[in-house]
Amino acid sequence: MKVFINFLYLLLIQNFIFLSVCQIVPDPRYGQTSTLVDNKIYFFGGNTRKPNYTNEVVYLDLSALFNANWPLWVKNPMGIPSKEVFASSCLNSIDKSTIFLIGGISLNQTNQKAINPLLVYSFNSKTSQWNTIKTTGFYNYSVALIQMNAIMNNDGNIYIFGGFQQTIGDTITARNAHSAVLTQDGRIIIFGGSSANSSTRTTTLRAYPDVAVLNTNVSPYKWSIPNISSTNSPQSLCYHSAEIYKNIMIIAFGMITSDQLQTSAPFNKNIYLFDVQNYTWISSNTSTSIPPISKETGSNNQSNAMTIGISVGISGFIFILSLIIGFSYYRHRKLKKNIIETPGTDYYLTELSNTEKF
Repeated sequence: MKVFINFLYLLLIQNFIFLSVCQIVPDPRYGQTSTLVDNKIYFFGGNTRKPNYTNEVVYLDLSALFNANWPLWVKNPMGIPSKEVFASSCLNSIDKSTIFLIGGISLNQTNQKAINPLLVYSFNSKTSQWNTIKTTGFYNYSVALIQMNAIMNNDGNIYIFGGFQQTIGDTITARNAHSAVLTQDGRIIIFGGSSANSSTRTTTLRAYPDVAVLNTNVSPYKWSIPNISSTNSPQSLCYHSAEIYKNIMIIAFGMITSDQLQTSAPFNKNIYLFDVQNYTWISSNTSTSIPPISKETGSNNQSNAMTIGISVGISGFIFILSLIIGFSYYRHRKLKKNIIETPGTDYYLTELSNTEKF
């Protein structure tokens, strides 16, 4: 009996050693996403700091007795096609087995720099196969969000909540009460604003820099701070208005901000002009700031003017001709009514009547 008990102890010790050696314990991480499929919780990607992002896919099997102190981790042999962090995943409500992986940040395989993944991945939990999905509508190949949440309803529609879009380039101060205009070539120019963290709108603090440019033609979007001469430059403003005409940003009104926190900032009564092509402050609208009219446009305008002139001439001729005909008819009718019968005029009236019938 004692031998049997010793054998059981030995067997338990061997099992413990086996589980300790063979049990998969994933590295600690953050920024991963998870989805429940039947009795398995899948975890995708994350940042393990070894050295950074991972494409690892692991899951917890909940079908057996689950102990939070001794979780049964399983590593899926098919990792994500790219290393992902801060993505969102959701289960296909139609087939109950496909998982969609959306957004987040991935690493460029060439230079290992962080980029926005422009693909939506689908993962078949039955076959462990990955595919890319072409999307239409708002979330397409030009938009990739970070740290949002995605849910699919029973109709197969995916709803995305929250998140933000990653940008690169220069760092600008968070702000409010600023202005933004869109140039013809897809740049967004930010001017002014207040960096005061206050619920009182009259409390203002200058936001740096005064002018920042967001390039939306690259992915991820890129911030830059242009080198601008102080000539003709305005004071720092917030709560102002800005509109773009041709290639000129026109700024008006608002409050003047300062490097010191202000509870009652003075008003701005001036108008300022900014050339968005050359990044210069100007005092007047010059011809170089206005796009030239193409020859095609000029010829079209001449053609339109000629067409209008011909139409007006024809209309005028028809109008004058109508007046002449109308006047002649009116005069003829009036002359007929003014004829006074006298002896010897029967023949004339008879001839006139025959002429009208003819």
